[in-house]
Amino acid sequence: MIKRSMIVIISLVLLLLFVTGCNAIEKDSSKSIEVKNNTLSGIENSKQNEQYISEIFIITGFTRASCADTAQAALSGLDGVKTVTVESTGETVIIYDANRVNMELIEETLEKYRYGVREIQ
Repeated sequence: MIKRSMIVIISLVLLLLFVTGCNAIEKDSSKSIEVKNNTLSGIENSKQNEQYISEIFIITGFTRASCADTAQAALSGLDGVKTVTVESTGETVIIYDANRVNMELIEETLEKYRYGVREIQ
């Protein structure tokens, strides 16, 4: 009887982990987020001390499409990120102020969610 109860409990825990994976509700697989009411057209008119850089890379470690939403929300929360788009395949385009954000910070942020970064070749 105890073995059967343990199997049921373990099964429920695994099911719960699978259903709530990536800490996000499954949504559209690709979106762009404009951060802090800035627009891409504002880059040309930005302050002189801002230096915007565009990077394209692959985020690894996705287990479902909703992981893209989680990664996108994490990156868009970084101070200095202008815009970020994350596809369900992990392909990512990000524009950020190089004075406040760098690839090391981006990688550290994604590692908190157990994601990795791979260059596109």
